[in-house]
Amino acid sequence: MIFVPNIKSLELGEKFSRRRDPSGIGDLRYLTFLDLQDNRLTGSIPTPIFNITTMQNIGLAGNNLAGEVLVELGNLKNLQVLILPQNEFTGLVPASIFNTSALKVLAQALRK
Repeated sequence: MIFVPNIKSLELGEKFSRRRDPSGIGDLRYLTFLDLQDNRLTGSIPTPIFNITTMQNIGLAGNNLAGEVLVELGNLKNLQVLILPQNEFTGLVPASIFNTSALKVLAQALRK
């Protein structure tokens, strides 16, 4: 995959190969919109996302992501929309996610 560093929107719903490593996403410093829905991603939320302070919209629904929703999401002060259902997350949504006054939509389903 070729990344263009100044890109602002990246929509790879159902197109991102599960064999690809999403770690390069953290290099997209101006990204505001990220859609990685329905890609069968595994593991936890890709941590490079937490480095993109311009991020406003994250769609990760319909993957196989697991574990707890990480408190680092609270570092994304411009985050307005976070879509996480249809994964295998456990625990509670961390309170840090509500540190941003910009958050308007949070869609999440947690397993017990």
